[in-house]
Amino acid sequence: MARTQFSYDQYKGAANVKDFGAVGDGSTDDTAAIQAALDAMKGADGTGAGASISHLYFPHVDGGFYKITDTLVVDGTSGGIIQGSGGFTQREYENAQLRWYGSSSKPMIQVRGETTSVSNPNYSITIRDLTLHGYQSTRIDAGDAIPATVALAGIYIGNLDGVTGATLQRQLLIENVAVHNCRFGFYSGAPDGQNTDHASITMASIIAIKNFQHGVHTGTGNCIVYLDNSHLTLNGFAATSFAADNYSVQRGSNLYVSSGSTYVTNITTAGDDTYTPYSADLYQASGQLSVINAWSDTEGYFLYQGSASVNDGGRHVGQITGVRHYNGSTSFKTNTTTSMVITVPGTVVSSCMVYGNIEVQSGLSGRPIFMGINFGDGPGGGGSGFVGTGIDTQRSLINIGNAGNSAQILMGGTNSSSGETLEHVGNMVPQLLSVGTGETGGGVQNALMQWKGASSASSTGTLAVENFVDGSVVFYLNCFPTASGFTTENTSYPAAKITLSTTAGLKFSTYDANAGGDFTSGDWVDGGSHLVPTTATTREQITYKFPHRSSDPGFSSGDFWEGSVYYNTTTNKLRVNTGGSTWVDLH
Repeated sequence: MARTQFSYDQYKGAANVKDFGAVGDGSTDDTAAIQAALDAMKGADGTGAGASISHLYFPHVDGGFYKITDTLVVDGTSGGIIQGSGGFTQREYENAQLRWYGSSSKPMIQVRGETTSVSNPNYSITIRDLTLHGYQSTRIDAGDAIPATVALAGIYIGNLDGVTGATLQRQLLIENVAVHNCRFGFYSGAPDGQNTDHASITMASIIAIKNFQHGVHTGTGNCIVYLDNSHLTLNGFAATSFAADNYSVQRGSNLYVSSGSTYVTNITTAGDDTYTPYSADLYQASGQLSVINAWSDTEGYFLYQGSASVNDGGRHVGQITGVRHYNGSTSFKTNTTTSMVITVPGTVVSSCMVYGNIEVQSGLSGRPIFMGINFGDGPGGGGSGFVGTGIDTQRSLINIGNAGNSAQILMGGTNSSSGETLEHVGNMVPQLLSVGTGETGGGVQNALMQWKGASSASSTGTLAVENFVDGSVVFYLNCFPTASGFTTENTSYPAAKITLSTTAGLKFSTYDANAGGDFTSGDWVDGGSHLVPTTATTREQITYKFPHRSSDPGFSSGDFWEGSVYYNTTTNKLRVNTGGSTWVDLH
């Protein structure tokens, strides 16, 4: 068909919405004119072929704005660019270029891409340099009543609730767009449960401020979102103002991941005492979430993992790295007990500085991994660290090189049925704790080694490289420290310990289960020791000191004792077993 000719803005080289009848004076309803321009981008058959324009420009109008009363729909478009004159043409966000004056809560801009028509999907759409405001010219702040007619979203990708049919969007770029005072700033999803195939949506240099439920909402289905170099601030503070519906349950956040895959890089977020998100700064209800580099001043949770998507039995695992979650204000410290809640198996958290605790929940079949976490002073001025049932009950943790009240190197497994707590202390002594699966139901405690640090270098259970205290325990076998002393892991096997001292050298001791049973000093039987003189000139003179007894051992079945030697304190002689219950003097 013949191409209609339009005038072009000299600066942008694009079709001007005013050529379609838009005025931008703030009083004229520009909805129909703008929609006509968007339809001209679509082309007659929805493929972009024969489209009158491919680049639509919204010029700035001094003292004015484009008044919108119904949703502007971008559908069946290929290669179109929708562009304003800047993300913030006037300071203060109620001065947005496009403002919502609709009589009900709908999106301001909807990118649909409904796939009921083969030729209808959207490809390579760009929306940039626009500012959208969700309620007329009124700025709505915390504590203000929220009108029922506020915009559902600034930019909405997918079908609305009650509209059936899957949607398909390929390579949608949203760049330098600011959205304010909407229920959702940016929303991708399909509330009716229909599949969406939004692969991919790139949001770069976006700003979401004071959107009432979520600054950015991502999902559902095969939705891939890349969020980069953006600022999400003061969103999610009024989640309870909206009843739970198919768009969202009553949660509030700067970023909400309902499903799909969301990859976040280089963002800043904020939410103070008045505008703290109702649920979390970043909330992962399902799907997959990865965060690389985030500066968060948001009080309360930085990250709350509710769950992750599961395919063929495996969860979609993400990484959280380079996060700074801290604000020196009094309200931040008062309202931030926990910085992260980790529930997804295999999550990797690394190179982060957080003020609050990191809570690890139990039931994780694949352990999370924490590397290089620096904890702040913590709530009330105390040290923050790792907490939660995943630490104290299941030991669901792999923890390497973290500062705070945590082990230097800690590799976790499922805890034993006795439910003892996991010790992790900040004494700066290198520590290694490796725990296998528990023995509940008759299984085997298959830890290779279990070394536990204590609160000071002089306490038993400390493994140190330097300044080793005389008489400290180096190693425990089949036993572990408890609040009252020690207990055995498996009574079917003997318990033993190795100590190091200047008088006894490297000494082996075995626990006597027939003694008091409380692991006091009298319950340990001498098992011999390697002796090393303490002076520097004689330390090469290593000997072995046999265990001391006043009489022969009473065990006599088989040849269990054959070849063993002990020192008889009654006769002051070494005695060797030659088989069965036969013992003879060596001298």
